[in-house]
Amino acid sequence: MLSNKDCTRCPALVKGRNCVVNGAGINNAKIAFVGEGPGQWEDKKRRPFVGKAGRVLKVIEWLAGIDQYKVFHTNATRCFGGRNPTGAEVDNCHDYLIEELKELNPTVIVALGGAAIRSLYRRGVTVGSVMGFTLYNEELPGIPIIPTYHPSYIMRKHWDEVALVLAHFRKAKRIADAGGIEEKLGSYVGITTLADLRALRDYLLGPTVDEISVDTETCGLSWLDDELLCVSFSGEEGTGFSVPILHRGEHTVTKMKGRGKTRKDVPEQEWYPVPYWDLDTEMPEAISILDEILRSDKPKSGQNIGFDLRMLERRPDEEAVTAQTAFGFQVNNVAHDTRLLSSLLSEVSPANLTVLTAYWTDIPYYEAELAHMKSRMWEVEDEKLWEYGGADVDVVKTLVPTLYPKVQEEGSDWLYKNISIPLIRCATKLEERGVYIDQEYFDNLCRYYKNRLQVSKETLDETMGRRIESPTYYQNVQNLVFKELDLPLTNWVTKGALKECKNCKRDTPCSPNHASTSADALSELNERVDHPVLPLLIDIRHIEKFYGTYLEGGAGGGFRSHIRTDGRIHARWNAARASTGRFSCENPNLMNPPKEVKIDSDEYNIHSEDAIRSMFIAPPGYGVLNADWSQAEVWVMAYETGDEQLLGLLRSGQDIHAYVARELCKLGISSRFPKDSVDEELSLADWNEKYPSIRSRGKVFVFGMNYGLTEEGAGQRLGCSKEEAAPLLSHYTQYIFPSMGAYFIRIREELFKYGVVRDIFGRGRHFAEIPALAALRYKGDLESAIRQGYNLPVQGGAHDLHSLAHIATERELSSFVFPVLEMHDSLLMEAPLDRLEEAGAAVKELWVRVAHDTILPSGKRLDWDIPVDVQMGRSFGDLTLQEGAE
Repeated sequence: MLSNKDCTRCPALVKGRNCVVNGAGINNAKIAFVGEGPGQWEDKKRRPFVGKAGRVLKVIEWLAGIDQYKVFHTNATRCFGGRNPTGAEVDNCHDYLIEELKELNPTVIVALGGAAIRSLYRRGVTVGSVMGFTLYNEELPGIPIIPTYHPSYIMRKHWDEVALVLAHFRKAKRIADAGGIEEKLGSYVGITTLADLRALRDYLLGPTVDEISVDTETCGLSWLDDELLCVSFSGEEGTGFSVPILHRGEHTVTKMKGRGKTRKDVPEQEWYPVPYWDLDTEMPEAISILDEILRSDKPKSGQNIGFDLRMLERRPDEEAVTAQTAFGFQVNNVAHDTRLLSSLLSEVSPANLTVLTAYWTDIPYYEAELAHMKSRMWEVEDEKLWEYGGADVDVVKTLVPTLYPKVQEEGSDWLYKNISIPLIRCATKLEERGVYIDQEYFDNLCRYYKNRLQVSKETLDETMGRRIESPTYYQNVQNLVFKELDLPLTNWVTKGALKECKNCKRDTPCSPNHASTSADALSELNERVDHPVLPLLIDIRHIEKFYGTYLEGGAGGGFRSHIRTDGRIHARWNAARASTGRFSCENPNLMNPPKEVKIDSDEYNIHSEDAIRSMFIAPPGYGVLNADWSQAEVWVMAYETGDEQLLGLLRSGQDIHAYVARELCKLGISSRFPKDSVDEELSLADWNEKYPSIRSRGKVFVFGMNYGLTEEGAGQRLGCSKEEAAPLLSHYTQYIFPSMGAYFIRIREELFKYGVVRDIFGRGRHFAEIPALAALRYKGDLESAIRQGYNLPVQGGAHDLHSLAHIATERELSSFVFPVLEMHDSLLMEAPLDRLEEAGAAVKELWVRVAHDTILPSGKRLDWDIPVDVQMGRSFGDLTLQEGAE
């Protein structure tokens, strides 16, 4: 190895270092771990990874079955600098690292973090873009490099990523044990003639193919506007066939280049997608053959296949669709989604195809050349695009027989078949239908908030006696509040200062430039200081964020830019990633519209107790109905714990929050629950009316226990000390609802024994970090992970029940009930006005039946009696409870 003990390549590091820290380990190590650089402890001990990050690294090695005494540890840089190494410093140490690894000649290298990846692979590459893949360095021929997170990243409150890093370490161990890795791409071709397309159809629909993997390559992510480039299929591992729809067409355009006097016209080659098949003589047959393949009863699999379904099934007669490649294919018998399979095995790890390919297959990293082209795939050369599409379906074809048996082994097969896969269709239906918007009302809302924002800004200018520019920009607010007005600093530190400034403490900024001006920070300051400017700044910030999020945001923000010509918003719904199984929504997010926003304005013709949700209406001739589980998570907690007292209260319809609050008052040990408020002679309803503020404190326990409420958390929420909250919490779990304590003990034991906890439907939440945290004795982080485990059976069970109801609604009532908007435990639907009452009754009866009669994986009946509230009206913000629905 190069002699570097007197190295002076990085003058900034020479003065502060104690020594040059080179690698350490046995000479014939098969695995080499490369980190970023030595810390303070490494500088003292003259060995890499002997500090806190080293402890974490070695615990994860232990969990992966790697003997830490038989590996080699080193770093991309060799000198302690008290900070992350710069790119130049990494480059200065590059030849030291290469020579060290050449001499060692390991079987596999694990690159921990960005600095290691920069030195061993390529500059400008993020960890996330290549994580887990098998990379190579020409200077180290034949030695695979596995990139993953550095343990210091895990320590920064990313303990749930232990599962991902552990997977990468296990991959490195597999390679080391096998003496290397043999990676190869399959055979991927484009179908360029109708004869070849006919042959592909005959092969895929023939007896030798049991299942077809499907993928699409498109011009973008919008199924409404973006074009379909090709459809790819695989019938067996190692093969992939791409059928072009469009391909790259050449066109010369003139562009302006340069600035100022140097600006000039420059001819440039640009590519536009054009039809691959002759529109008159070939395209009709090509589309017919594709439809025959997709419509067949052969099981189909894909990666995030819901996206492909919308791209393939969109119809030219859909008013909102502008894409020319809308053919209205029908995709039958969707059997597998590798993204869903992966999510059931590891809920928090990334489930994109890149990551799954890296960990589960021996197919090499094939995206590098096209990574920068993802937003303009129509510019990719035909053969490269077809090869890429063929590789995608080959990966899916390889993953399904690998992942599905593991899901079966874990006992999640029932959940996968009865909830996960059917939800794909529920999501595509929500996207297809969209939710109808009252355009005139929406315009009035925009004008109302725009005027309100203008008035607040003018009031701020008048108060200050001058015009205030950009009153939400943090530096302007810092200068105004802390310097010009000389108000006290907030008790919040900016994120950057908290991370980098040694003089700032968590709640004590060292200077005005490091004091946060977030909405929460300004609200806290407003409680301490009475100044007319603070409420104005808070109001302006709130209105601007509100206006940009829900009304007219710039660059695609706000709802307006998403309202299509059919008067509806067609958001993107995803059922794949949430660990509890619920939907996520984007472009835009419709799951959390503000509720109970009251506006009473004659000027803008808005008179509503729920002004924002009132923009969601039914189209002419229809009404809307909203079905909602009543206190779903409280009911599920009652069934999970088997607490008869809690179940009895729920079944009798009593106010649980009032009951809990009054029981805590009987203790007479807390100022938050005074004993003189017991009033046993009052009914719970009358007691609630007399003591509403005390009842609201009871909610802290009823809702908080679903999330493993702690003494500290209870104290914070109640506004009292931890010591005062502790006996209240104990009384709740031991005496008010005595089965609660046993539930928490059971979940805790399952987490330590199995590392996973499941809801009644078989949905699991894996906690690979728990044994690591236990070994490291990181009590705070360990208890935080365990509290997440407490919540999964409750929140997961509630969401899975809701998903079953949503699926049943689509399956049994789709002839006249049309779901359009999902919000956690409720579902907004449209139905014809003349059948609205009938629809409400049918939905209520169906949902109650789902909760009671569903047959579980164990073969037992679910037998849950959870009330369902059904409301109806013309808009989501103006609903009335269906008669007899209480």
